[in-house]
Amino acid sequence: MKHTIHIAKCLPVMRSLVTALLVLLMAQAAQSYDVNKDIRNLGPPAHDFTVILSGSETVTSHYDGYSSGRFGSFATGPVGPNTAMRWDNFRDFDNNVIDTGQTFHIGWSTADHSSAVKDMYFTDATGRRIPGSVVYNITSGWRYETASGTLWLTWENVFHPEEGQPGTITIRNVHVAVLRNPVPLEELNRENRLLADRLQPLPGGEEFPVLPTELVALQLQGIHPLDTIVVRYDVVTPEGLVQATDFVQFTVPPPTYDVNKDIRNLGPPAHDLTVILSGSEMVTNHYDGYPDGRFGSFATGPVGPNTGMRWDNFRDNDNNIIDPGQTIHIGWSTADHSSHVKDMYWTDATGKRIPGSVVYNITTGWRYETAREALRLSWRNTIAPGEGRPRPVQISNVQVGIFPGPWPLEELNRENRWLEQFLQPLPGGEMFVVEPEQQVDLLMPLPPPGAAVVLRYVVEEAPSGLAPQQGSAVSVDYVQFVARPPSIIGVISLLDFVGNPAQVPVPVQLRSEAGVTEVILSPDETGYYEIEDVPPGTYDISFKPSHWLRRTLPAVQVPGDWPAEVNVELQNGDIDGDNEVTLFDFGALVAAFGSIPGDPNWNPDADLDGDEEVTLFDFGVLVRNFGAIGDE
Repeated sequence: MKHTIHIAKCLPVMRSLVTALLVLLMAQAAQSYDVNKDIRNLGPPAHDFTVILSGSETVTSHYDGYSSGRFGSFATGPVGPNTAMRWDNFRDFDNNVIDTGQTFHIGWSTADHSSAVKDMYFTDATGRRIPGSVVYNITSGWRYETASGTLWLTWENVFHPEEGQPGTITIRNVHVAVLRNPVPLEELNRENRLLADRLQPLPGGEEFPVLPTELVALQLQGIHPLDTIVVRYDVVTPEGLVQATDFVQFTVPPPTYDVNKDIRNLGPPAHDLTVILSGSEMVTNHYDGYPDGRFGSFATGPVGPNTGMRWDNFRDNDNNIIDPGQTIHIGWSTADHSSHVKDMYWTDATGKRIPGSVVYNITTGWRYETAREALRLSWRNTIAPGEGRPRPVQISNVQVGIFPGPWPLEELNRENRWLEQFLQPLPGGEMFVVEPEQQVDLLMPLPPPGAAVVLRYVVEEAPSGLAPQQGSAVSVDYVQFVARPPSIIGVISLLDFVGNPAQVPVPVQLRSEAGVTEVILSPDETGYYEIEDVPPGTYDISFKPSHWLRRTLPAVQVPGDWPAEVNVELQNGDIDGDNEVTLFDFGALVAAFGSIPGDPNWNPDADLDGDEEVTLFDFGVLVRNFGAIGDE
C-alpha cells in the first residue's frame, strides 16, 4: 500500500488558520489510544515518576517497565481538573534507584483519540517532586478524513510544567507502521524486533520544532477504517538532549451513527438518566457530560427486546443533583444508520423512574435519493414511554454541516465553536410537528461520498391545545453520520400484501462470474432496502422471500462509487416454496383455512395478504396468480 506524506508547520501567525483546517478533519475517537515511553533520566537519581494529563481522561491500562527495571505500584486519579498517573517503588538489579543516565519504560492507554501531557517529573523516596525535575514531552494525536482516506498525525506542545517554563520541543526520527491488528501495550517498545522491521521513516519527520502552544501535522494517505497505526519518534528537550522515545498506537474506527444531547431538566430534581433504544442495537461508544457536570458510570444491555443505556452517579460542583432548569450532556454511538429512541426518563437516587418523568425525543435517520440526487433526512416519532402515552413531538431550528471527516463524539456539542460556525439552517427545518408513529422528511443536497454530516435541532413535546405538556425536558440534539453510499438500493414491492414489509426478511442472491453471494435483506416499512460493500461489476440479482415467486434481474451494473438502483415487484402465492403457484399451494391454503396465529393449523405462509388470518382474501390472491412460475 502506498502512503504519501506531507508536513505542515504551524507558525504563530498561522496557528489559528491551520488549527481550523485540522479541526475540520476530526474523526471519531478510537476505543483505545496507547502510549509507551522509553525515558532517560537526565537529572539526579530518582525513585518514582509522575505524569499529569491535561483534563479528565479515562486511563484504561498501564505498563510498568522492562524486567530489568520495573515499578512496583501504579495509581491514577484526578488532580484538580487534570488526571495524574504515578509509577512508584522502582526496582532493578542494582540499587532500586533510577540513576542519572538510566532509561526506564512506562506506558498507558486512554479511551480517547489523544493523550494530552501537561507535566512529567521524577519524585524522591517520599513521593515529592525533585526540584528542577522536568521531563519535556509532547501531545500527539490524529484526525481521519473519511472522504479521502487521509490521516493527519498531530504533535501539539501543551506542556506546561509546574516548575520551569514551557519551551520549544523538537520531534526527531518519526517512523510509522500500518498494521492489521494492534500490538499489546507492553510490546510497544524498542525491543520488539518484529515491530521495528515494520516501522518506516516518515519523510518530513526527520526533525521539526514545536513551539509552546503550537501544532505540527503530518499527512498520511491511503488509510482505511480498522487500520492500526503505530508511530515512533524521539522527544528532544529545549537543550537539545533526547529525553524520551515515544510509541503511540491507535486504530481508525469504522463509521458509526453518533448522537449527542444537551438535555434541560423541566421536571423535579433527578440523579440519573435512562434511555431505551427500540430493538437490539450495538452501542459502540458513549459520552458522559461536560467537566462541570458528569456521570460517574455508564452501563448498556438488553431490556426485554430493547436496548437500555443508563447514566448514573451524576456529579457537579454544586449538590450532585440534576436540578430543575439544569442542562446535562450525554452521547452515544451505534453501528447503524439510525438510533431508535423508544423511551427516555429521569431516575432518583435508587435508580427508579421518577413518576411522570418523560423526556420526549425523536428517531432521526437518512438514506440516498438517487432519482433526486439528494439525501433524505427523516424524523420519526417512535417514542412509547413506559409512563404516559405517545405525544406529538416538535422539532425546530434544524441546522446541518458537511465536513471531510467525523468529529469525535465528545466534541459534538454547543461548546465546540468550530463546529457551530459551520452549521447552516436547513430549508423546511424551521419548525415542524411529528405525530406519534409518523415521519417527516426533508431533503438536502448530496454530500461527497465519505463526508460527515452533522445535524443539530431542538426536540420538545409539541403544544396540544389546552392539554398540559407532559414532557420533563427540552433536548438539543447533535446527530452525525458518514454519508457512505451503499452499493445497491431500491424498493421491494410485495404484491397483494397488506402487512408490514419491515417484518418480511428477503433472501437475495448476487450472482456473478466470481460466484454467488447470498444476503438477507430487512426492508423498511416502505420496502426500501440497501446492500453495502458489493464489489463493482455485473450481477444477476435474484429475490425470493417466503411465499412470493423468485424474480431475477439480469446484468445489473454495480459501479461502486454510486448506488445502483434496483426496484422489484414480487408475485404472491407460492405457499409451498417450490417457485410455482399450483394445486399444491391450493392444498396448503385449504389446510390452513380459517386459522389465526396460535391455532394448530396456522401456516404463516398461507396468510398471503399478511392480515394474520387465512381467509377468502388469501384464496383470491392464489386464484389471481394461479399457474405463475418464478424466474430461475
